[in-house]
Amino acid sequence: MELLWGEAFFAGALAQLVARLSNLPAVVLLLATGLLIGRAGLDLVQPETLGRGLEPLVGLLVSLVLFDGGLNLRLAGRDLQRAVVQLVLVRGVLGLVGGALFAHYLAGLPWPLAWVFGAIALATGPTVVTPMVQQMRLIPGLGQLLEAEGLILEPAGAVLALLLLQLALGDLDSWQDVAALLALRLGGGVAIGALGGWLLVEVLKRLPPNSDGLKLQLSLGMLFLLVSGAQALLPEAGLPAAVSAGVVVGLRLDAEASQLDELISQLAQLAIAIRAASDRPTDGGVS
Repeated sequence: MELLWGEAFFAGALAQLVARLSNLPAVVLLLATGLLIGRAGLDLVQPETLGRGLEPLVGLLVSLVLFDGGLNLRLAGRDLQRAVVQLVLVRGVLGLVGGALFAHYLAGLPWPLAWVFGAIALATGPTVVTPMVQQMRLIPGLGQLLEAEGLILEPAGAVLALLLLQLALGDLDSWQDVAALLALRLGGGVAIGALGGWLLVEVLKRLPPNSDGLKLQLSLGMLFLLVSGAQALLPEAGLPAAVSAGVVVGLRLDAEASQLDELISQLAQLAIAIRAASDRPTDGGVS
């Protein structure tokens, strides 16, 4: 098992290195690497043999990427904020409905499962969007717009997909139940994350200068405890909690947040690499 983890770590890091040297899209190389070493290729890494701890680990890695994205989120100006809201609403509605229509009429899925597919398709998230934005070197406003949209729709799509699956399986009775639980889990996750982010900032502000290593350890410890705690209280609330915590920390620390981000961003890139190399094909991008 140790060898499999080593292969997954190394393959993801190597793909990132090749992307940096060749200026090729990192997402494409990570996907190709995952296919190469996975069951579709050389069959070197078999996710099911990594044990039951793989799914929680991937969830924590995704939360790290979301926290880093929230830490960097700077929506200066009402025009950009309004554009983010409009893009999220339009893409959320059109993506959900369009994905369900394609899944039903083209793939032949029954409507309950077609809606689940539409929700899964919404959750592109920063693990996909952020590397593409960095690769294309878009103007700051457009890049921030796309990253913010991914940060919002990743947790929303993940929670919605789970609830729609429960509706399809008969565990929920109606769309009203889906809407109520969606608001509860997203709202609860955001509230828990905001509180955890505020507490983390209060602790970080009291640390002496030149304690970057300790800041990183405390941030990761608080983040993982926050995400796992929110997940235990409200299923799938960990992802919105991670985004909310990152936004609060970024806004309250302001200039100091850039120093923390320099430490966390490298771990976030490694998290993207590991997820691409070891993720199960059946995950659908929702962890």
